[in-house]
Amino acid sequence: MPRFDTVSMDEARARTASPERTQLVAEYLAYIEQLTPRAAGKLKPSEGESTRALRRRLGAAAQASGKDLAVKTVGGEVYFWLKARRGRPRKIAGPGS
Repeated sequence: MPRFDTVSMDEARARTASPERTQLVAEYLAYIEQLTPRAAGKLKPSEGESTRALRRRLGAAAQASGKDLAVKTVGGEVYFWLKARRGRPRKIAGPGS
């Protein structure tokens, strides 16, 4: 009889992804990690690539990192930035608390 275990979806996706896909996601994660709240990124597809492919890869990398990303295409370029968090900021206990 086979042995059954449950695993997280993140683990299942990470373990079943092809090496090429894993490498692509890592590359796009590096682009996302360079963003700050005041800086956006811009990608221009290389020969044989489409803006649609760039958008799809950015989305996969953002999902893998848990970041909320805005992605827009203008002409032949893809712009992306971190979305601002909504809601009230967290209370931080001060010295008198």
